[in-house]
Amino acid sequence: MPGLDGIAATRLIAGPGAPRTSRVVMLTTYDLDEYVYDALEAGASGFLLKDVAPEELIRGVCECCCELRDAPILPPIAAPLNPCETH
Repeated sequence: MPGLDGIAATRLIAGPGAPRTSRVVMLTTYDLDEYVYDALEAGASGFLLKDVAPEELIRGVCECCCELRDAPILPPIAAPLNPCETH
């Protein structure tokens, strides 16, 4: 993205001080712990990888929009962040 990366854009849209009317699900190719932590800290409601199955993408976005879960997080590296999930 010109001028901003996804974390900076998320911070502007959903971070501290932003109106809580928007929710962000990060969709990325980066399967790294630090990106998950940075995205959630910036205000993302979820974090999914671009190679996620279409059904999982739809479920993650729906859960985020309906606030059924705090954060749809799909890379296995993030399992410790979501204690409600059983893997």
